[in-house]
Amino acid sequence: MPVGRRLAATAAAVVALGLVGCSGAAPEPTGSEGILATITTPPPSSTPAPRPAETSTSAAPADSWYLALGDSLAVGNQPSGDQPERGYAGPVLEGLRQTRAGAQLKNLGCSGETTSSMLDGGICRYPEGSQIAAAVALLKANASTNRLVTLDIGANDVLRCADPSGKVDQACAKSQTTTVATNLSAILRQIRAAGPKVELVVLTYYNPLLAAWRKGAPGKAAAEQSKPLLAGLNAEITKAARAAGAKVADVAGAFATSENGGSPEPTNVARICEWTWMCSRDDIHANDDGYAAMAKAVLTAR
Repeated sequence: MPVGRRLAATAAAVVALGLVGCSGAAPEPTGSEGILATITTPPPSSTPAPRPAETSTSAAPADSWYLALGDSLAVGNQPSGDQPERGYAGPVLEGLRQTRAGAQLKNLGCSGETTSSMLDGGICRYPEGSQIAAAVALLKANASTNRLVTLDIGANDVLRCADPSGKVDQACAKSQTTTVATNLSAILRQIRAAGPKVELVVLTYYNPLLAAWRKGAPGKAAAEQSKPLLAGLNAEITKAARAAGAKVADVAGAFATSENGGSPEPTNVARICEWTWMCSRDDIHANDDGYAAMAKAVLTAR
């Protein structure tokens, strides 16, 4: 499932899945592009792009690699910044080490990454030019020891279609979901070509826009309107993953995204407020409990 910390009309452009830049420093907002617009705004051409959050850069032992790919959720972003060895990747590594004691994590995730920038670069700086190019290089160089790749990408593409009130631009949503479908298929093809035998797990997303339910009648309407947006995204993620022979981590299910019942508020709203920073800080990122739930979804999918 990116930087500024507040979901306000004057800072809407910084509250997507890339709220924090890849280096951990929060970039300045440059305008209002949507309630959850691009997580990070690409730096000017005269300014070097930040590097992605990194974990180990040394060669892995003979046991195995775990390669984490994606956006700010992949690098465990919270209000304090990126935490690439925590988030959901940390608990997943612990699970992998139950059978591969020497496993190492290589986290190439990038706060603010979209499916387009993952393919073409422009958000974080990689020697190979883009996150997918860096991933392919690592997979090819460690073909005999790569055991697991996780990927979450696509939320930054579609969440920009919601304005500060939570209202969704349906034409934008349709266009961006189509873009995700096309780009994600290309991303997964490259991963599969570089690592045909690697275990690949793709994550669906929870719906942070459900938090609007607590903001009266207009908020309830906005929360309802957001459901098709995330449902469409998750459907395309699932379709592309299965076509690539990947497993799907049901993060949406873990967050009870489709469970509308419950009292005094819907279960899906309560879960967003409990497991993310949306209701306390207007920050879409998961907290420790949310990341633990995401990791459990990954390990269950395996």
